[in-house]
Amino acid sequence: MKKLLLLSSFSLLSCVLLAQMAGPQSAKVFSNVPLEGSDNTWTDMENAASSDQQYASFGDLRDNAGSYTDYLVAGNFKFNIPAGSHITGIVVSVECSDPSGSTSDHQIRIVKDGVIGDAERSAGAMYLDLGDRDKVRTYGSNTDLWGETWTSADINDNNFGVAISAQRAVTGRETLGRIDNIQITVYYTTLTTLPLKLTAFAAILQNDKVRLTWTTAEESNMDRFEIQRSGDGNEFKSFGTVICRNLVIASSYAFNDYAPFTGTSFYRLKIAEKNGSITYSKIATIQFKANTTNTLYPSPWKKDGALFVRNPGNEKLTIHFFNETGETIAKVSTSSGQVSMPVLPAIKGILRYKVFDEKEKVTGAGSLLVY
Repeated sequence: MKKLLLLSSFSLLSCVLLAQMAGPQSAKVFSNVPLEGSDNTWTDMENAASSDQQYASFGDLRDNAGSYTDYLVAGNFKFNIPAGSHITGIVVSVECSDPSGSTSDHQIRIVKDGVIGDAERSAGAMYLDLGDRDKVRTYGSNTDLWGETWTSADINDNNFGVAISAQRAVTGRETLGRIDNIQITVYYTTLTTLPLKLTAFAAILQNDKVRLTWTTAEESNMDRFEIQRSGDGNEFKSFGTVICRNLVIASSYAFNDYAPFTGTSFYRLKIAEKNGSITYSKIATIQFKANTTNTLYPSPWKKDGALFVRNPGNEKLTIHFFNETGETIAKVSTSSGQVSMPVLPAIKGILRYKVFDEKEKVTGAGSLLVY
């Protein structure tokens, strides 16, 4: 999910202009719409309604680079954005793959009131061959209106959606392009009254951890802060919770991230009221450059496959593996370049780690893409 900004309240008003998001929502209705000059139609389109390794596909395209499919049109996303909201941006997410590595985007266009728009957001991205995993590609942004003007009614309409066409990118082998799931996230602002005044939110790098701090001027009927993190500023996940104090005076809070991403980490607060309403803080970013003396490879790594650590001096190293909340879920020691992996919980995706020497100094850190 893209960046969300909780704008500062006016000093003399109790209302704020609140940036919010709806979604991601998956499509419920699909259709094949002819595209002039296309080679193939889409089949099993309803399989794109959820991420479950059941796929919409189109078969083998003519063996000419650039041959393309009809439109797969996804609609009925079941949005319920409040009337009077100001739409600020739309993000389309497509979970796709091609086991033969022969397919790429052809066209990605928004659909308004059942009409396919003119704005093109495809950049010819490949449907990658990632074994048994799919790649989620995003199009648009929290400020991209796709060349249209929007009302909440336009977004809530069952005929709002996206049209997708794929093409052959590589000749000489079968195209096996497929789509597992199509989702849309909509960003909008509303004028509302908040039971909490957030005056500051910051992220500070302290050695190998990130310290998150925030301050409120007043709180009432609040439930909790969920601390969320993202590696790309797009998809955020909660990895910690702090309970609200509901004080009418200033309150300061803090939370530590002991396993930040290597590179840029994006942080925000998901602020929950007791009535179930959700708002978000502004986003804070941190650049974390891990010590890369001792790192693990290969990445992507197939679980139960051979794993290695860069250890030219054959030092005694201890490797800690972390879950999303920064807790150690396993550790293993080695005095060579071979890593004998411990039994790990069922895991698929990003696995973070840190490498310690005999003096318990961090000599390496990073993440493995596990499949």
